[in-house]
Amino acid sequence: MPNSVFGSKGTKSFLVHLFTQVSFLVITAFNLDRFLAFQQPMDYYNILSKRLVYIVCMVLWIFAVVLSYIRDCLMSSDRVCNRYSQMEITNPVNYIFFFIFLLNLLMIGYNLYFIRFKLGPVDFYKTRSATNTFRKVSVMSGTFLVGYLPMIVWSFCHNYIVDTPADTAFRFAVGLGQYANYLMDPIWYVLRFRECRYQLKLLLYTCKKDKQEDIMRSRTEHFATFSIEKYMR
Repeated sequence: MPNSVFGSKGTKSFLVHLFTQVSFLVITAFNLDRFLAFQQPMDYYNILSKRLVYIVCMVLWIFAVVLSYIRDCLMSSDRVCNRYSQMEITNPVNYIFFFIFLLNLLMIGYNLYFIRFKLGPVDFYKTRSATNTFRKVSVMSGTFLVGYLPMIVWSFCHNYIVDTPADTAFRFAVGLGQYANYLMDPIWYVLRFRECRYQLKLLLYTCKKDKQEDIMRSRTEHFATFSIEKYMR
């Protein structure tokens, strides 16, 4: 079944779509995380737990697998998916991701607006912290928009420009954006979350025990301060 989702070529295509959609959904989850944290900080941090994070990750993977399978079925000539062939031009998965993309735009816009104008810094440290947060969120959001916008555009117009120079250009832009996100997302996450930075520093100074002790001391002080501030709100 060379053109099937289950064939050799189909498997590679399925995995590419799967990883793309997982990355897309994970960034959406991070944007939603910041949005809820700004909207209802007390309620949000009260329900936030490690188990909830695991559940969200599991749901994202399941959702991505289902959407990837449906998408490949709609674009496959295999008999298993023939019943969906009439829906190929109006692939519902494209509309689902377009809707999610629009939600991301709204959440990104609100997050940046809130960080830039609503935090109301009191001292120099908070001003600097808010500025750094604004830059990190801007860079992550910008990478997301630049990387996935070609995919959203191409998903709606590829049926009308197939076998044309524009189709080739769009395919190149989509592939470049996808691979750029694969490479850059882990880097942005490390820069965004302090715990990731601490773990990376510990890994870099594996052979320097005194340096590791300094890092662990700084980590303990930071999270102790965070816990005190959290429970004093």
